Order: sequence, then C-alpha cells, then structure tokens
Amino acid sequence: GYTYNPQIDLQPLYGSQDADLSTLLLKEVGNLTDTELIDMDLVLTVRQKATRIGVDGEYYMAPRIDDLACAYTTLQGFLDACQDYFGKGKQMSGLCVWCMFDNEEVGSGTRQGAMGSFLPDILSRIEEFYEMPVEERAIVRNRSLLISADNAHATHPNLPGKTDDEFTIVLNKGIVVKYNASQRYTTTGLTAAIFCELCKEENIPLQRFANRADCPGGSTLGNLLSHQFSVPMLDIGLPQLAMHSAVETAGCEDVKDMRKAIRAFYQSDMYQIRDGEWNL
Repeated sequence: GYTYNPQIDLQPLYGSQDADLSTLLLKEVGNLTDTELIDMDLVLTVRQKATRIGVDGEYYMAPRIDDLACAYTTLQGFLDACQDYFGKGKQMSGLCVWCMFDNEEVGSGTRQGAMGSFLPDILSRIEEFYEMPVEERAIVRNRSLLISADNAHATHPNLPGKTDDEFTIVLNKGIVVKYNASQRYTTTGLTAAIFCELCKEENIPLQRFANRADCPGGSTLGNLLSHQFSVPMLDIGLPQLAMHSAVETAGCEDVKDMRKAIRAFYQSDMYQIRDGEWNL
C-alpha cells in the first residue's frame, strides 16, 4: 500500500560527490572535450541481462520484456519471411511493412511515437512512388491487415483475482489475442478469425484475453494508430508476469511461437476481397 514518490524514493545513486558524470560521458562517446558536449538525451535504464529460470529453463527474466519481446519476435519473423521469399527467388503479392515505435510508455505523443505521422507519411510516400490515385490508396489500405503486438498480462499465481476467470492466461501456452469491449484493443471478430485460422494452419497455440470489467487496461499502439488511418487491425502479445517491474518474467516457448506466427503472417497472401470477405 505504500505510494512511491519518484522525487524522493527513486533518486539514482551514481557515485561519490567527487564523481564526475560529464567526464564519463565524454569518454564513452569518444574522448570529446567538455566544450564539444553541448547537450544530451540521458536516460537511466536497468542493465541486468536476461536469465533463464524454471526447472527446465522454460522461463526467462529480464527488464523491459514489455515490449522488447514483441519487437524482437516480430522483426525476426519479418526477416524470416523475407529470407524465405527472396532467398528462393519468390515474389510477394503485396507490400510487407514492419514498424517499431518509441515512447509508448510515456504516451506515444512524440515524432517517433505511434501518435505521430511517421507511418502514414511513409505509406503515403510509397503510394506516391507507385503513382496510386487517392481512391486506390484507400482501397489498398482497407484490404490490408495490421497486427499490433504488445505483451499481455498472464494470470499471476499469487494474484489470480486480477484476471477474469474466463480468460486464464498461462506462460508457454501460446500467443495471446486481446479483446476489449471499450475498444482499447483493435481486435474484432473478423480480424481475430483471420489470425486464428493462420495460426491453426501452422499448429501455433493461441490464448484469448480480456480485462476484468473493473480493471481497465491501457491502450495499445494499434489503437493509437487507428486515429491516424483506417486499416483492419488486431492486437496480440506474449504472456508475461510482473509487467512494468524492474525484472519481468515470460515463457521461452511463446517467443518461438510468436516468431513463427509472424513469419507465417508475412508469407501469407491474405487480402480483403470486399468488406467482411477475405482470401487466405
């Protein structure tokens, strides 16, 4: 029940009163002089490396699993799909895009955050390159599918009451598809069905999650992106414990499943024929 005061309780200890932080920074960036250091973006972060735990090493603990785990697995899945295609001389029927945003935990309201115009601007430049008329641009986006990947709360063994009894989430039991009646997640019955069918073909286990009615969850990047442009979306994530703590916990098998699912997603030729009808 103690409320931590960031100004009082969370002050970092760097060194003695004689320790000079500026000298260390100058050395780290290449022995610059103090006159060459004009300003800086300095952020404190936990440096502890990931550690495997569990009887068989089935879990891992690390800082910032939310959302570095999804950043890693989706990027690797994207690269795996590209390698399978271009390494074998194949051609993709559509355009595949992978995007990672910054500053989600402080609101995404930055130039490089999801509420900025970065992704819509990039897509507009691509459409301009292909000389697409305005109507065709809207049709292409509407026929696309966007996956927003951000970790999900697993059911905590010490705090089972935090989870809805109908949506028990377990580590190493599959990717989590996230639903929210207040539309904080972008998943719909249609977009979930498409992703679930894709995972079924690849024998990838899935779990379904919804917050308790009295425990509102935070918005995701997909939700914020939907303010900028209209594309069918769904929210998924890797299950984890102790989200936002200094050291979080997740399952090793789930990492493999996410990478495999994203590879299958990028390799698929899915597209929307007309509203509500998709080709898989």
